[in-house]
Amino acid sequence: MGAALAETASGCGQSDVLFESGLQPALERILADTPDELRLQVETELRTRDYDPDRSRYEPATGECGLTGLAADCWSCGRHEWPAPCAYPLPAR
Repeated sequence: MGAALAETASGCGQSDVLFESGLQPALERILADTPDELRLQVETELRTRDYDPDRSRYEPATGECGLTGLAADCWSCGRHEWPAPCAYPLPAR
């Protein structure tokens, strides 16, 4: 389990996105390598670690970045034109 978490935690400034995208496959590999007689016990433990065999892939809404889920015209993830006018300006301080 520790190796799977360490593998998915390596990354960059998008480490939360990379972690999330790598977690389910890492946990699925653990379950696939589990002997049948331990499968139920291991799956129960994996579910406490956010394993969800029914999790669907994130589908961004119109105007959202498919990588970050943030407004595509407000956040520079490197995949959109920048600078762009932000549809959600910060409040004045």
